[in-house]
Amino acid sequence: MMFIHRVALHARSACRVSIRGFSSGSTSAPKVNAFAVFAQPESFDVDLDTIEASFRSLQMKYHPDQNANSTEPLEAAEIEKKSSELNEAVRILRNPVLRAEHLMALKGSSPLQDESSRVDDPQLMFQLIEMQSDYEEGNAQEKEQILAQIRGQLKDLEPSFAQKYAYGDLENATQVLTQMILLERFLQRMTGGAV
Repeated sequence: MMFIHRVALHARSACRVSIRGFSSGSTSAPKVNAFAVFAQPESFDVDLDTIEASFRSLQMKYHPDQNANSTEPLEAAEIEKKSSELNEAVRILRNPVLRAEHLMALKGSSPLQDESSRVDDPQLMFQLIEMQSDYEEGNAQEKEQILAQIRGQLKDLEPSFAQKYAYGDLENATQVLTQMILLERFLQRMTGGAV
């Protein structure tokens, strides 16, 4: 009983304190619009097959090894920059959470961008604290079940974000994205970085 009380107190305080470690990354506007790189509309719902095909085609064109014989140093630097932009853009678009973060950043909104960001979802925070405890104490099968549950929750949030973003409801899209970020960060912590 004492343990449950301490966990509940921790969950309440976790919602009031800054969320260092949950930062989603960059606090500035994106340097490159990942959607524009592949001539795609700025939408959460993307055609990954089209993006992958475009990526392979552009990567062949701009890969530094394909252009190793370039005699112009400026041209070589530009090719390397373009290749780097392609890799970053495809990384963002392949990952639903990064894609959602990128969309919000393009609109000038980035949840959890700094230490002053707060999470106003005590239920989710309590659930994550409880799952982390269960994960740490569980056997391999129980751990995999917890990870599968979190992956399922993350997948279930994607249509909600897409709908809210598509209708211009950025405030609620931000709330859903915050949940997505927290769930993905939980997965990364529990799996050592792999999601």
